[in-house]
Amino acid sequence: MTFTTISLFLAGIAATIIPVVIHLLSKGKPKRVVFPALRFAQAKFVTNRRRSALKNLLLLCLRMGGLVLLGLLLARPYFAPKAAPKTIAEATQAQGEETPNDADVQEIATEPETVGVAGRDAPIATAIVIDSSVRMGRVRENQTLFDRARETARAILDQAPKGSEIAILDGTYDGDAFQPDRFAARARLDKLEIEPTGRTAAQSTLEAAALLGRSKLTNREIFVLTDSTRAGWAQRDIQQLRKQLAPAEAKPDAIVPTLYFIDLGDESYQNASITDLALSAETVSVDGALRVDVDVERIAPEPGDVVLEIVLFDAKKLPDDLTDPAIFSDAELVLKRETQTISFGEGRAKRAINFQTSGLPLGACVGAVRIIGGDALAADDARWFAVDVAPDWRLLVVAPEPIGTKSLFLTQALAPEDLRRTGRAPFELDVVPFTSKSKSSTNPDAPTDLASASLDELEQYRAIFLLDPTPLDAKTVQNLTSFVTDGGGLGVFLGRNANPAAGFQTPELVNLLGCKPTSVARAPNWDCMLQPVDYNAPLLASFRQFERLGIPWDALPVGRYWKLEEISETATVVAHFAQIGVDTAQSDPNAKKDLAPALVENQLGRGLTATLATPISDAAQDGPWNALTSGDAAWVFVVFADSVARRLASSSSSILNYTAGEVATLRSPLKVFPAVATVITPSGDQISTPADVERRQIRFPGAKRSGVYRVRTTPNKDGESIDAAFAVAINAKEFELARYPEEDWTKLWEGVPYKILDLQATGKALDDARRGEETDPYPFLAVLLAVLFLVETGVGNRFYTSQCQYVILFKRLKI
Repeated sequence: MTFTTISLFLAGIAATIIPVVIHLLSKGKPKRVVFPALRFAQAKFVTNRRRSALKNLLLLCLRMGGLVLLGLLLARPYFAPKAAPKTIAEATQAQGEETPNDADVQEIATEPETVGVAGRDAPIATAIVIDSSVRMGRVRENQTLFDRARETARAILDQAPKGSEIAILDGTYDGDAFQPDRFAARARLDKLEIEPTGRTAAQSTLEAAALLGRSKLTNREIFVLTDSTRAGWAQRDIQQLRKQLAPAEAKPDAIVPTLYFIDLGDESYQNASITDLALSAETVSVDGALRVDVDVERIAPEPGDVVLEIVLFDAKKLPDDLTDPAIFSDAELVLKRETQTISFGEGRAKRAINFQTSGLPLGACVGAVRIIGGDALAADDARWFAVDVAPDWRLLVVAPEPIGTKSLFLTQALAPEDLRRTGRAPFELDVVPFTSKSKSSTNPDAPTDLASASLDELEQYRAIFLLDPTPLDAKTVQNLTSFVTDGGGLGVFLGRNANPAAGFQTPELVNLLGCKPTSVARAPNWDCMLQPVDYNAPLLASFRQFERLGIPWDALPVGRYWKLEEISETATVVAHFAQIGVDTAQSDPNAKKDLAPALVENQLGRGLTATLATPISDAAQDGPWNALTSGDAAWVFVVFADSVARRLASSSSSILNYTAGEVATLRSPLKVFPAVATVITPSGDQISTPADVERRQIRFPGAKRSGVYRVRTTPNKDGESIDAAFAVAINAKEFELARYPEEDWTKLWEGVPYKILDLQATGKALDDARRGEETDPYPFLAVLLAVLFLVETGVGNRFYTSQCQYVILFKRLKI
C-alpha cells in the first residue's frame, strides 16, 4: 500500500490518545457508603462493574479506530499495480517470448500495460509543448488561448514529482532542452511569446519525442497544449509522430512515452479575417493611382456585416511605436481614409473588394486595411502595406519609321492624349526612331542613337521599349545591358524586322533577353492566343482586378510569332501561346511544357527585361501578325501595356511587402552608401543592421512580426540619407481555425497511447491518469468510517442514556 499523504495517516494514529485521555478522565470516583443491608448485593455490584468496564473499553476502541480510519482516509492510500514493461522488448519477454515479431507488437500495442504507469512519486521525463501559433491569440472567456496554455503549463509543473526532467517547447527552434530546475522552467514559460513564423505544434511534439528519447528516465510524458486545428496538425507530421509514439510502429527497445492532449480550442468559433491583400504596384508615380485588392472571409452562424477601413500615412511622420491604435484617429498623421461595408450570409463566406486612391505625396507611404470593431482573433483583423511614391516615370520608346504610327498603340495605352494635356498621365514618353539622328521633339535630351548613347543619357529613363527592332549591333547590346544591370527595365516586342534571326542569337543578346528567337511560327487559321501562366506574376499584376471576370484573350488572336527557345535560368515564362478553345490552365500541368513561350521575363542584375514574341506596332495596312491592338477586346491590350510598363519601370525598386519570415532587401540609389542602417520595428524597437555597401542594399532577416518596419540612415557626405519603409504580413494559412472532426482526429492517432485531459480539472485528471489502473480504497474507507461513526454513536447512546461521557467530563473539569 502506498499513501498520497502519509503524514495525515500518522496524525490520525497520534490522535488516538485523545479518546484514551477522555476515557481516563471521565471515570467516576466511587463513594464509600456503609449500608449493611446491601451486603447481599455485593456480588451483583462486582458483576455490573465488570460489565461497565467492558462497555467503556468497547467505546474506547471504537473511537480510537475512528480516528485512525479518518487519518487513513485523508492520507489517500492506493495499491499500485505491478510495474508495467517500459519497452516493446520487455513487454514481449513478459509474455515468455524471446523476440517480438510484427504480429506480437501489434497485439501488445492494444494492451493498456504498454503505456507504462509512472506513479505519482516517481521522477518523470516531462516535455510540455505549447502551441505558439498566431491562432493561440484568440480570446476566449476574456483570456487568450496562449495565456491559458501558459497557466495550465504552470499547473503541470507544480505537479511534477521531485527529480523530474522538464522541457518547455514552443514554436521557436531554440530552448529544446531540459531545464536545470523548476524555477528555470517557470522563467522560460514567462518569456514565451506567440511566434508567427515558427514550427507547428505537431513539429514541436516531434522534437519533444526526440528529446525524451535522450533521457535516462524510463517514465516519460509529453503534454501538448494546443487548439487542435488542422493548420497546426498536418497529417504528414502526425504520421511521423506515429512512428515514434505508436508501440506498433516503434523499435523494440524504444520507450514509448504517454501523450497528453489539453485541447484549448472549441468548435463554436466565429471570426472575420483579411485573408489576402494585393497592390496594383509597390512603386507608383505621383500622378498615378494605387489600387488595393482585399479578400475578406467571415465565419459565423448568422448573417452580418463587416466594416472595412483603409488608412494611409506618410511614413516620415509616423511615431516609432505603431502598435498604439491612437494613430488611426490622429488627423495630422492620416493622409487618406475610406470605409466600406460588406454584407455576409450565415456560415463561411469570402468577399473581394478594392480601394483606389491617388494624389499621394512623394516618398515612402504606408497604409493599413483593418476590420472596424474587431473580434476574438485580432491578428487577422488588420493588414499593413507599403508603397513608394516616385516622380512621374519617364519612358523611352524606340520605334521604326514612321514612329508616330508605329508607336501609336503603345503611347496611347500608356499616356492617352487627354491625360497628357492635363498633366495627369502616369508616364512621360519620349519617342525616337531606330536609325534617325534627329532630336526628339518632346525632349531635346533624348538620345538619338542607342549605340552612341551614354549611360547618363539612358539613366533619365526608368524603362526602354523596343518596338519591332532590327538586329542590334554589339555596342547597342552593351549599352542596353549596362542600363538593365544598373536597374533599368527593357521591353522588347519582336516582329517582322527581327530578320535575320541570327542577329538575335549572339551570346550577349541571349544573355540580355534570357531566351533565343529561332524562327517564325504561323497559325494560318488565327486560332492561337496568349495564355498567362499565373496572374500573380508581377509582370501581369494589373490583371488581378479583372481575373475573376475572365480575360478574353481569345478575342485577341495571334497569326504569327517568334519561337523562343533556350530559356535561361534567370528567366521565367509568364505567358504561352495556346490554341483558342483549349484551356490548358485546367488541363494537365505537364502539357504547358509543350506550349510555345509568348512572354519571357528575365532578371539581369538589378533590372529586368521582358520579351514578347509578337509585335504591338503593326497597323491594319501592314498585314498585322496579331489582333492584340485591334481585337474586339482592345481594353485587354491597354491593361497589358500598363502592367508591363509599371513592372519594367519599377524593376530597380525594392520589394516593399513581405510575408513573415522572408528576408527583406531594400535597394538604394545613393552613390555613397552608408555602412549601417537602423531598422525600427512595429513596436518601436531600433535594430542596427549592417548594409551591403558593394551591392548598395540593406538586408533584414528578422522581420517576423506583422506591421510596418522603417529603415533610416544618417546622411552621407553628400547629405543624402535613406528614409524608407517595408511591410510584413503573416501568411493567411496561419489564421485557419478549422478543426478535425472528432472521428477523423481519433483515426489519425489510432494505435498511439494518448489521453485527453480536461482543461477545467487538469490537476485531478492528470493525477488519475498517472495512477493508471491503481486500486483506490477511498470509497470503501469512507463507507467504513461512516458505519463506525454510527456504531459508536449507537453504542454510546445505549450505554449512557442519561448523560454521555463528554458531559460528565465537562462537568468534572468545570467547563
